[in-house]
Amino acid sequence: MRYLLLIIVCSFTALAAPDVIPMVAAGAEAFAKNKDAESRAIFEAVLAAEPANKAAKNYLALLNKRKSAGATSVEAALQQVVLPMVNLREASPREAVAYIGQQVVKLTEGRQTMNVVWLVPDTMQVSPVTLQLQGVPATEALRYITASAGLVLTYDAHAVKVAAP
Repeated sequence: MRYLLLIIVCSFTALAAPDVIPMVAAGAEAFAKNKDAESRAIFEAVLAAEPANKAAKNYLALLNKRKSAGATSVEAALQQVVLPMVNLREASPREAVAYIGQQVVKLTEGRQTMNVVWLVPDTMQVSPVTLQLQGVPATEALRYITASAGLVLTYDAHAVKVAAP
């Protein structure tokens, strides 16, 4: 996704006036970090300075698409959060899922949270989790955690659900 954004920025900034090029780059960076309000403001300023700027128009279209698809999918939001490193050793699956939630909040500076519905009976024996991952989306880390513990992971509009098989 980042490479696609870079290609879009590079192809359209060549056509842009020199004074909006840094603005387009800043808007693209904000977009890549899911800072939608900041990105939207930057691209609207680009269009105010240069109404025909294709990069700004395209990013605003992407922002509108993201907003309409928006918060309906927790999975889509968590897919965008890349965890630099996950290092778990003999952690309980519940603690491991909670850790991923904490990392999501930390990495997004509080813009994204992760609601968890734990549907595993307390009486059920679950295997501890040991993982070493680098550069994986939060969704994949959650999938690895639940799969290694023999649990089922699902998403709904507002939460991550972990259940017994």
